[in-house]
Amino acid sequence: MKAFFRKHRFKIVLTFLVIVFVYICFYMLWVHVPYTKHKNDLVSIQEEICSQYHYDYDDYFNAYQNKKINYIVKVKNKKKTMYVVCNKKLKKVDTFEGETISKKEVKNAFVQKYQVNPTKVEIGYENDQFVYCLTYKGKDTLLYAFYSLDNGEFLKAYKL
Repeated sequence: MKAFFRKHRFKIVLTFLVIVFVYICFYMLWVHVPYTKHKNDLVSIQEEICSQYHYDYDDYFNAYQNKKINYIVKVKNKKKTMYVVCNKKLKKVDTFEGETISKKEVKNAFVQKYQVNPTKVEIGYENDQFVYCLTYKGKDTLLYAFYSLDNGEFLKAYKL
């Protein structure tokens, strides 16, 4: 057996290296490159919204998708912090300049109501209103709950 491995060692190592190379190429071409392109496209959209409306980006951007895609950006304009929602054509749909309820308070309300911790909390735009969208993904459950951004009032939920 040792003689067989010694005799074919180069072929075995070469075959292993070719398999690793093919795997890396597959990963790069079908996973990494499309993911990076998508992320770069989102950054370009965020930068275009800020430059088009003369805003300063304030560390929050979300491509929120319900029936259609809306881009939500937290911006500063003349020292005011606000959220801006733009449609797919990057036309401003709505702005929110008021005080927001904290994510912690909304998470606590979600936990009280459903007895589970949300998997994801993001700011969305539902029914022409800025909302917190809390998502819980469990083993057999998918739960979306929507709370008002300004006062944390429960609006609606979907359970699948």
